Amino acid sequence: MNGKILIVDDDPSTLDMLQIMLEAQDYFVINSYDGVNALEKIKSTDFDLVITDLKMPRKNGIELLKEIKSNYPEIEVIMTTAYMTIDTAISAMKIGAYDYLTKPIEDLDRARIIIEKAIEKARIQSENIRLRSQIQGSVSSYHGLIGKSKPMQKVYEIIDKVAQSDTAVLIQGESGTGKELVARAIHTKSKRSENKLIPIDCGSLPHELLESELFGHVKGAFTGAIADKRGLFEDANHGTLFLDEISSTDLNFQSKLLRALQHKEIRRVGGNQTAKIDTRLISASNRDLKTEVKNGNFRQDLFYRINIVTIDLPPLRDRKEDLPLLCDSFLRKFSDISGKEVSKISDEVIHIFLNYTWPGNVRELENVIERAVILTSTGEVRKCDLPPEMLDANFIGVFSTSNNLNFNEAKEIFEKNYILQLLKECNGNISTAARKSGLLRQGLQAKVKKLGIDTKFFKKLQ
Repeated sequence: MNGKILIVDDDPSTLDMLQIMLEAQDYFVINSYDGVNALEKIKSTDFDLVITDLKMPRKNGIELLKEIKSNYPEIEVIMTTAYMTIDTAISAMKIGAYDYLTKPIEDLDRARIIIEKAIEKARIQSENIRLRSQIQGSVSSYHGLIGKSKPMQKVYEIIDKVAQSDTAVLIQGESGTGKELVARAIHTKSKRSENKLIPIDCGSLPHELLESELFGHVKGAFTGAIADKRGLFEDANHGTLFLDEISSTDLNFQSKLLRALQHKEIRRVGGNQTAKIDTRLISASNRDLKTEVKNGNFRQDLFYRINIVTIDLPPLRDRKEDLPLLCDSFLRKFSDISGKEVSKISDEVIHIFLNYTWPGNVRELENVIERAVILTSTGEVRKCDLPPEMLDANFIGVFSTSNNLNFNEAKEIFEKNYILQLLKECNGNISTAARKSGLLRQGLQAKVKKLGIDTKFFKKLQ
């Protein structure tokens, strides 16, 4: 089925003629005899297009057009009339009509083209509304995490399961994948959400200062300690403490952290008294902590203490089907900030995005989009708006032997990127993509399912 169309006309011969023509083109068609009846049908069916006469009893075409555009802006409207003048045509277009057809409709080829283009525009608008709704739902529910791919669905599932408990959570993933966003999503959904979530980057502080930051210190504990200071464990009491890059800490600090977690109490640096704490700990690392334990860089007992539940965040290269949602979100964000209307990404840039390895992950994509919005002189992101180093790395980085890929791994990456690009070029149509690639439709469908690709997202890329 190519689309759902409502024909509104008080002339039975026009209704029959249009219905026969459109059903032959595989459209789903419903007829209505006036504007009031048409609105009742619109309430119960999701139409892509309304073709309405101008002159009708009870509610004329202009009145119907106004109500549709006010209440159902995603539906396109084409006007038909034997009394059409230039003035009424311009009036209808200003209100929101897509185009008009003059009765009797004799140029059927022109009519088919106008209807086809109106349906396509309606579907793009509906897809934009759906995607933005998904983005808004994802952002509100998961504190800025965006994505509908299978790897991200798994992340959301674990977040929902662990949020209401006080279980220690370890988030592992490459830099730029959104580990702090996961921590904030867990905290927001938890019973501690009314209290603070306090993040600290363990890798940004010298070890001696990190201990003072977390546990606090007493006056005179070291040079510069001119007064007692509360630590972040105390500030986060009854809330959540997020230790980012915990793998960068030394063994001495790890020992003190383990003791605090085991006994649920802390002792300030230089002090003798202990203080009870009720703080949930969420940790994160861009290194594999199991490997760090084997290499003697991380305490095994602390690893088991903070690793009750692990959330593995996928790199962007493993969930490129989320690129449409991410790009749409970042385009809107930086368009609003800059005051520029940038709403499209060129086909050439999309091709580069799909083949790029994104070593900086989602953070890098966000930075690339921000730069592009600032630099572009049009409403479209083009190749000339991308950073030069990204263009130099394109088609090279993914298969570099420095990535330690064996042949089968490189083959899998190539196959996934090939299928993603193929679906983009075919607007997500499996049958068209299969013919273009020389694969059987069932075989390509199986590969798409295995990769967890949602073909509907590729309409957004057009």
